[in-house]
This record gives sequence, structure tokens and C-alpha cells, in this order.
Amino acid sequence: METYSERIKIMVGDITQLPTEAIVNAANRSLLGGGGVDGAIHRAAGRGLLQECRTLGGCETGQCKMTGAYNLPCKRVIHAVGPVWFGGHQGESGLLASCYDSAMKLAVEHNLSSIAFPCISTGVYGFPKDEAARIALRTVFEHIRDDYEGQVVICCFSSDDEEYYRKCFWEESLTLLGDHEAVQGYKEKIDAITPEFWDEAFSLIPQLEQGAKPSNGRGMERKFGFCTSPADYLSWVHCFNVDAMPDYYNINNVYCLCVIATFLARKLYWTGSCATPEELLKFLRPVREIVLRLTLKEQTP
Repeated sequence: METYSERIKIMVGDITQLPTEAIVNAANRSLLGGGGVDGAIHRAAGRGLLQECRTLGGCETGQCKMTGAYNLPCKRVIHAVGPVWFGGHQGESGLLASCYDSAMKLAVEHNLSSIAFPCISTGVYGFPKDEAARIALRTVFEHIRDDYEGQVVICCFSSDDEEYYRKCFWEESLTLLGDHEAVQGYKEKIDAITPEFWDEAFSLIPQLEQGAKPSNGRGMERKFGFCTSPADYLSWVHCFNVDAMPDYYNINNVYCLCVIATFLARKLYWTGSCATPEELLKFLRPVREIVLRLTLKEQTP
């Protein structure tokens, strides 16, 4: 089964060589070519692309228009006009998010199976690369969560650019769960969990694997709730996409898994039932792998 982490690929490469169904061009308002990615795409596509772009009447900042691909290996080019950075006081973040949103909407509307983005506005337009990466990933994740079923490629110019995207990939993937601000608040709760809690939880795995129910099952279910009261829990219900929750087992993210655990645990604890060994293992095994990996990473000099 494909995972969410496989739905978005971050790479360093030449976007003009990608065989995705569409590539996104970091265009200017004229759509008639320029420097950087824009110039490279026009050169690789040939004069046919310029001739078609001349018929489009330009494009407003934050918006997109789509053309044929001509000599490129892709089938479509989506021209996105990113904002110039003026210190963040002229709506630049919203305009950049609109670029990605408009491109993803075109991908959905035209049933494009794959789409590749450059790092829009981070070159001569001067948009801070860390913030641009967060905006890009957050917007893409929103569409993967809501309406886009294909693959997205983030094609970076350099390994330094790539690192910005990789650093914030998992945090922004929390957008899959629902409202971004609410999810960030929930993330803080998870970050406050002590190592002793995980030690106790993971110690249950051997007996669960043998089919035995844990002796402290009700207590563990209560702890897995990560909420202190029914009101606290209910406030989270309205923030998360509960109906699609089973899908979140397919993302390798400890926060997503903990949200699953919250809904599972609260339901079982309040109804007086107990989680089956299979239900608990489905949560505990992947969380153990992630926690162990993060622990090893912290210990590596």
C-alpha cells in the first residue's frame, strides 16, 4: 500500500527532464520567459511554448495558467507567478500559498497523475527558503488530504534547498490531520510525553504479540488518550478528519499515530471496552520504530 510519504518526493534535479504529467514553471507576470527555472523551461520546450504563452495575456501574482509542454518530456506546463519578497509585509506568504494552491487545483481539475514543483520565489525573488518550504508542503499536504490522488515532486536546485524541505516535511505533514493551528497545539502535547511513558507502553509489545491482553489495559488506554478530560477530547474532534482516520496509519509520523491512539483509546475507555492486542500493536509497533530511530539520531555525533 502506498504511504503518504511516498506521495511526495523531494529531490535535487533538473525539472525540465522530469517525466511527470505536469511541471510547474516559476514564471513572471508576462509568462514570456525569463531567467532561472523560467528560462530553462522555455529553452527546453522550444518556441511553441512562447507562442502559446503570448496568447494568454499574462497572469496575476499568486495565480497559475496551464499550457502544452511541446519539447519537454512532461505533458503540461503550469505557469505559477510567485511573489517578490518585500520583507513579508505585502501578503507574500498568502500569494505564495496561492501559487501552490492554484497549481494543485489545476492538477485535480485535469486529473493529472503527477506534478513537479520548483522552489517558487526562492531565487532572485528573495523569498526566505525555510518559510517557502513550509508554505509549499503545507499547501500540497492539504490537497493530498482533501482531493488530490496523484504524486507530487518537489524538484530543488541544490542540496541546500532540498534540506529546507526535508527538515520541515514531517511537521508540515501534520496538515493531513486537519486544522493546522489545532494540530500544532496537539503536537505540543505529544512532545511533552516523557520517555518513561514510552518505555511502559513498549514493554507491552511482547505479551500483545502472544495474543494476551495487557493487565493494565484500561489504564494504558486512558493514558493513550493524551487528553485530560472529555471536553479536552471533544475540542480535538472538531479539528481532525476523524472519518478518514484509518488512512493515517499509512504515514510514518508519530503525531499522526498518536491522534489515532487518542480516538481509539477515548472510545474504548469511555465505553468500558478494551482494545484488542491487534489494535494496540497496530499503533505501538510503528511508534516504537519511530521513537527508536529518533533516539538513535539524537545519540549520533
